[in-house]
Amino acid sequence: MNTNEIANILGISSSTVKRWVKQLGIEPSRNAKGHFIYTQSEFDQLHAFHQDQLKQENPLSFLPAEKDEQVLKLEDKIQDIELQLYKKADGVTSVQLLQHRREIEDLLVAVEKLEGRIEQLETQMNKSKKPPAKVEPISLDVPQTLKRKRKRKIMSMMFGI
Repeated sequence: MNTNEIANILGISSSTVKRWVKQLGIEPSRNAKGHFIYTQSEFDQLHAFHQDQLKQENPLSFLPAEKDEQVLKLEDKIQDIELQLYKKADGVTSVQLLQHRREIEDLLVAVEKLEGRIEQLETQMNKSKKPPAKVEPISLDVPQTLKRKRKRKIMSMMFGI
């Protein structure tokens, strides 16, 4: 068996197999291409080591108990910070909504002033009873007179004639 076959059987990566081989001091033979070849007894050693790794109930059991308390404190701090972040985000959106509301109110006031001015102008027109002068509509599009480029013949393009 080679490294990849063992890795597939045990459900681990080939780099893990290589690391375990070094840890266990296994010296597998090599094939003509230089790849490791494992015997059945070497496979059994790796399989037993893998089973021992799986049987460990808590992979962090080698850490002292104080670490667990520190981890809990850190988790509490993270939760507090997340809560502060959400509150801050809510505050920011509230401020933005208030700003938008003020802008809309300002625009409504401007529209009301314009409506009043339009009514005022209409009453002035009605009082004068003169037919309105012909007013050209204001065009925002400025027509540009573009000169058409003269088509050049191929000879004049090449020789500048």
